[in-house]
Amino acid sequence: MSNISKKNKGYFSEEIVKNYYINNGFKFIEQNFTVKGGELDLIFSKVGSLKFIEVKNIDGINDLFDYITKKKLNFLIKTINIYLYKFDITNIDYSLDVVFVKKNEIYEIYDNIGI
Repeated sequence: MSNISKKNKGYFSEEIVKNYYINNGFKFIEQNFTVKGGELDLIFSKVGSLKFIEVKNIDGINDLFDYITKKKLNFLIKTINIYLYKFDITNIDYSLDVVFVKKNEIYEIYDNIGI
């Protein structure tokens, strides 16, 4: 078993994903926006839209949708709405991606889910 803590592994995975989106033309806005009951791992903008990213570090693969339960998705949507309200963001397109990282590489991206 690795000596890397789960939290550090999560931050490392977020950095991998952050670099991927930056390299694909997105502007980095914020990391680990946290409110009571929720957290947004990464937030980016591109051409007048926002992209919220949930990063999941995985070891094995069964059904990737098992990692994002309906309850988790509801917390993410609630947190996105709080973010938009807090910064008075209206009339903008936004989406939520879930990015799975396995063995320090992006394994799969679920683009624009649940919103």
